[in-house]
Amino acid sequence: MVDQSVIEIAQRYLSRLQASGLPVVRAILFGSRARGVATEESDIDILLLSPTFERPTWRQEALAWEIARSVDWRIEPVLCGESAYERNDWHPLIVIAKQDGLEIRADNEVPGTGRSV
Repeated sequence: MVDQSVIEIAQRYLSRLQASGLPVVRAILFGSRARGVATEESDIDILLLSPTFERPTWRQEALAWEIARSVDWRIEPVLCGESAYERNDWHPLIVIAKQDGLEIRADNEVPGTGRSV
């Protein structure tokens, strides 16, 4: 079970990213927080998906980290291209995100498919 406060932190982070102009299409909470086995000190792993992240710039990376630190110091963003995510079944982070991930929506919309908030 995912802690509701972590979902709210992830939603706040996603909203701030979108407000900054960073073109995040989807965000996936993964790792111990998504599996519900985190400790108080566990980081908040969030995979950020966008077509422009096939080759993210250092500015995009820096902005994602800067906003992460302003929302919650535990957030660990990982930028990933949408097509790389869809076709990749060998990279450990992507495999974990696909298996255990929880899609986060900034607007609280719950899509009809998959585990989403």
